[in-house]
Amino acid sequence: MLFGRIIMFFMALLLAMVLPLQAGPPKGQPVNPLKQWSGSVDDLFLMKGMPKFIISAEELEKLWQAWKVSGPVPQVDFSKELVLVATSRGSILHLSPILDDKGDLTDVGLATMDLLPGFRYVIAVVSRERVKTVNGKELTAKAEKSHPKTNSAPELADFGVSGVEVQSVKTMDTHKINAEVSNAVRKDEAWTQEAVLVALKFIGSGLKGHTKIIDVRTPPEQRDTATITVTESGYLDDAINGERWRLWLVKGADGIWTIQRALWAQLCDRPGRRFYSAGKCP
Repeated sequence: MLFGRIIMFFMALLLAMVLPLQAGPPKGQPVNPLKQWSGSVDDLFLMKGMPKFIISAEELEKLWQAWKVSGPVPQVDFSKELVLVATSRGSILHLSPILDDKGDLTDVGLATMDLLPGFRYVIAVVSRERVKTVNGKELTAKAEKSHPKTNSAPELADFGVSGVEVQSVKTMDTHKINAEVSNAVRKDEAWTQEAVLVALKFIGSGLKGHTKIIDVRTPPEQRDTATITVTESGYLDDAINGERWRLWLVKGADGIWTIQRALWAQLCDRPGRRFYSAGKCP
């Protein structure tokens, strides 16, 4: 009997540690995510102001890069799908979306009550079918598919690819990485004095595919500018074989490197079709 009471005590304790992130269980049908990613972020500041749901490619890319989620930004057809986001300071987090009969989608999160450094996240793609609101909020932004903007001929040429068609490229925002460089300088972090390390801090040093090639070009007369091209290939994806970044960096009088310009595109690879594009691969 004592042994049985001990087991029941620990079961009750475990159940008490896992609580929903909102009050009251919603009524409705469970919604199974089409795709899902989870992980942990060390910087607790990045948890502030994060969206509960995403209905645009730009917003998803911004979150993906800020949290440094592993792998390329997923291609989502926002005319038919949306993205739910849940976070927690607890060590374990689960997302269980519920759709009620009025079309309100509730992103029920279940998390442990223990507090660890940083935060945990779950990012899930779900169908927009029958969804009118999310957590009571209307989907006000216009649903969209990912269409690349039209690039000028010089922009496509600057991407520096030969032998493979370049349909479109994206100019990436470098303000965040340069601010990170400034903060690192105040802490006397040595990586800010190496152009390649600054580039990899921006792109991510991990290997997403089978191969990562880093090409560094500096003018022979001076060493205060650099053009760095990083090409990754061998992604385990049906449509995307890899990614390519081309970065232009400048070294200040203090020896610190900053990124002045950055272009990006992914390598779409289908039978009979192979090209770089900043838009969705067919």
